[in-house]
Amino acid sequence: PPEDPSIFPDGRFSFGGGVPGRYQIRARAVTDPFGAALFAVFSVDVRGNDVSGIRMTLRPGAVLEGSLAVENKNGSKPPALSSIRVRAPFIDGNSFGDALTGTVQPDGTFALRGIMRGAHQLVLDGLEPPWVLKSITHQGTDITALQLDFAEKDYRRDVRVTITDAASEVTGVVQNPRKLPVANAGVLIFAKVPLFWMRT
Repeated sequence: PPEDPSIFPDGRFSFGGGVPGRYQIRARAVTDPFGAALFAVFSVDVRGNDVSGIRMTLRPGAVLEGSLAVENKNGSKPPALSSIRVRAPFIDGNSFGDALTGTVQPDGTFALRGIMRGAHQLVLDGLEPPWVLKSITHQGTDITALQLDFAEKDYRRDVRVTITDAASEVTGVVQNPRKLPVANAGVLIFAKVPLFWMRT
């Protein structure tokens, strides 16, 4: 991969060490701490010669607002909400442009201000046992395992995240073709969503 970029106060940038290939240049900036982060993307083919004259225009990312609800079925002590963070990485696991906001506030609200254009997945960080994610809903639809496509300046609100202290349990028996129990067999359970394979 190319070297880390040199970025100058007038907005100029340069990379060195780029081998031939197709690259995507991504830029991110925060000019208003209470507004959406700004992004720009540029695709370029490097064919062995220097590439110059690239112009990137920063545009506002999407905003997502919501609240977190605590479902306490087993009487567990509620978690510290400030330790929980809602994130929206790209579905391929790339965290570039992942909104730096998203920390759950004491009243349960959260906001992601600046989600880069593209396909994302909502995830929850910072939950400690016995607490687990139960669901993420938006306008009555369960979006827990759905890909969310965001465009520039999108604004989505009323996203509801619910956590619970009653985790589901999956049990079963491993058998051989003769229906006899098999000892010392490994069992793996994993999500249908590929993003979660990368995270775990």
